[in-house]
Amino acid sequence: VTGHLGGSLTHGDDYLTQPLAAAFGDEATGGKFERKPIANVEEALAYQDVVQPILAEKCYQCHNNKKQKGDLRLDSPEAIQKGGENGAIITAGNAEKSKLYEYLTLPEGDDNHMPPKGKPQPTENDIALIEWWIQQGAPFVKKVSALQKTDKIKPILASLSSVGGGETSTPSMPDVPADKV
Repeated sequence: VTGHLGGSLTHGDDYLTQPLAAAFGDEATGGKFERKPIANVEEALAYQDVVQPILAEKCYQCHNNKKQKGDLRLDSPEAIQKGGENGAIITAGNAEKSKLYEYLTLPEGDDNHMPPKGKPQPTENDIALIEWWIQQGAPFVKKVSALQKTDKIKPILASLSSVGGGETSTPSMPDVPADKV
């Protein structure tokens, strides 16, 4: 009993069940999540089809309905708008003032960098898509076609398409470090 309670304190309440969630793909608890290519990016919803899959893959493990580090949930539009213990996480229209963007772009060694060291990190494209979404006012129901697209974001959006022939942003082996060991 003491070992179990100690493990729960140091590793979290779900440390025994987390491998099962990963094996069965329970994305709400941080399990394995695979982004699927978007058939038509222009008709896709900016949040639901572009941003939410990034959050599901990189953030839900610590910020979901069962676990809210920093009193923050990122698994629903309402929770994102509410923010966490440090207030609002998004400043619509200004990515530079949004804590979500700030935490993603801090150096990996910084204590406030998210996701924490050892967790799957967002790619440059992931961060660019989140920045673009916030700059566009962080809309939860608008289509990509209704938003302005910079020259930088157009190829990134095109890479999400299954028709465009670009590579998808889904890593084939997410648990393998990108850096050479």
